[in-house]
Amino acid sequence: MNGFVGISAGWETDWASYVELSDLANLGPVKLFAFIDEHPDSINDGWFMFANSGALDNGGDGDWFNLPASYHGGACDLSFADGHSESHKWADPAMLKPVLKTDYIFDQPQVHTAPAGPDYQNMMQHASYRTK
Repeated sequence: MNGFVGISAGWETDWASYVELSDLANLGPVKLFAFIDEHPDSINDGWFMFANSGALDNGGDGDWFNLPASYHGGACDLSFADGHSESHKWADPAMLKPVLKTDYIFDQPQVHTAPAGPDYQNMMQHASYRTK
């Protein structure tokens, strides 16, 4: 589940979280993904978390605590708050991570670099919106 949905995202204070139905008005349910295919090597809980959204500001690499999947011919499926779903094909081959079947250690956060570019920016633009 999108880490900005369901709780107040206090760890990312410059981005909106979606706690009440009325919170959807700013981004709109057609643009907000609620669920995402997560890479099997990073599944540890029910949230897909972004660690650093600075890539939208400075064009550098971003980070996330969980990796998106790259199934379905190099794509990731997303379900949106309005009920529709779509498949996002990764533009950057660096997003295609093989499944290694490693054990994820829950109490030791793993930050994964998200290559700068349209893939990370697209994900952030459909996860939340900047409040500051």
